[in-house]
Amino acid sequence: MRISSIQNNSFYFKKAKPSFASKVIYEKSNYPLSQNAKDFIDKFEELPEPQKKEECKYLGSGMTGSAYYTPLFNFVIKQSSRPNDYKNSRDYKGSLYQENDVLLALNPHVEHTQYGIAYVETEKGGKFLISTLVDGKKADVNNNPLNNKKLDRLLRTLYRLDKNGILNTDLSSSNILYTDDNYANIIDYQWGEKFKPGCFTSFKYVSLPGFEEPSNMNMFEGASFAGYLERCENPRELLKDYLLLKAHYTEKKIDFLERQNGNSYYIDDRIDFEKAKLEAYKNPTDDVLNAELLKMTIMKEHRRQYNYIDIDINDENKNILEMFNHCVLGTIAAETLSKYTSSDNEKYFYYMRQYGEYYNTRNKKDYTATMEWIAKMCAGTESRLSSVFKQNKIMNISSDYNSLISIKFNSMADNLKLSELIRNKTTQVSNITRNCYEMLKGKDFLLDNTLSNISRLLY
Repeated sequence: MRISSIQNNSFYFKKAKPSFASKVIYEKSNYPLSQNAKDFIDKFEELPEPQKKEECKYLGSGMTGSAYYTPLFNFVIKQSSRPNDYKNSRDYKGSLYQENDVLLALNPHVEHTQYGIAYVETEKGGKFLISTLVDGKKADVNNNPLNNKKLDRLLRTLYRLDKNGILNTDLSSSNILYTDDNYANIIDYQWGEKFKPGCFTSFKYVSLPGFEEPSNMNMFEGASFAGYLERCENPRELLKDYLLLKAHYTEKKIDFLERQNGNSYYIDDRIDFEKAKLEAYKNPTDDVLNAELLKMTIMKEHRRQYNYIDIDINDENKNILEMFNHCVLGTIAAETLSKYTSSDNEKYFYYMRQYGEYYNTRNKKDYTATMEWIAKMCAGTESRLSSVFKQNKIMNISSDYNSLISIKFNSMADNLKLSELIRNKTTQVSNITRNCYEMLKGKDFLLDNTLSNISRLLY
């Protein structure tokens, strides 16, 4: 749709009886909303939740609020569920205001993505994000499988995001919608970031070996693609096809970086690493596939373990101790990659070992801190986690977990012992970690780096 021509239709709600209409008092947009659109927001705010679902198409709910589609105006409206919370202030990363700021920056530089229309605030304190509707459905092994055309078109869009200074840090499978004609559309920029176009990322991220940045492609691999590979029928073949496609965009990135003329002190190191990756992607041997899989596993598990302690994800079905499995697997993958050797492409594997060592060190700190949070939560000394703990299945057996404060993720051997220790704690813990323990028992991950033993470990 053309953002500058939002429909100016009159409208009504069949059953709406607002006590009074709140007014839009603040608007940030590239093109001003029509008065009818503002009136729509006024009356929409007055509706109770059930009636909103009658009048508009309910799309879903997230951390910041619920989203609806209105055919009359052909846009999506997301209303903040906690407008007075500090996390919905204009300065907080992840707020509707910040998301709109990123979405507005997309126009018109990147195709096949959600676009921002406006962020508005009302007299009653309501906060709303208005954006375009995006077609498609997420990838599914059985009903909407990935293929070369979908992956190629996705990489095109992700590269454009990189080049235009937009980083979407939540490229989970639910936020990439594939159309029937194999185009990939990106949605949900709540945790998106803007950076200077041409840098590929903001400077605060440049700490990985070879100064590799967490680009949109990396985000896709860790948040979405790694999980898909676990479930598809021929994962190694699909991964190989993906790397061959990625080689093309690595060439484009190298060309782009070389034209920066040394604008940053790390540019030569980045080019050097990109060239090593290019050679590996052009001829992805079994060792290259294993290394790439280990890297994706590290990112996937690092991301997943946080889902179990995030105070904003109030899923009554989640069990906070399940994150232990992800901590163990993430540590194993990092330690394995840090010691991986191959006669193929020595420079590529040199950087990949550094990558494994970087996360091996980081995981020891992050995962140990996570276990300390759980121990505090179980002991009742972490009030910030009370909203999660209320809905957690382990709330009545907290006395069994005080010893978790001593857990340190120091090495693979310690993790294997730790899984057995927790397995024997109580029946409840045994049920949670049984799968993890049984799959870890008797396996030598330093010698066996196959896809089946890593990516299918717990699933």
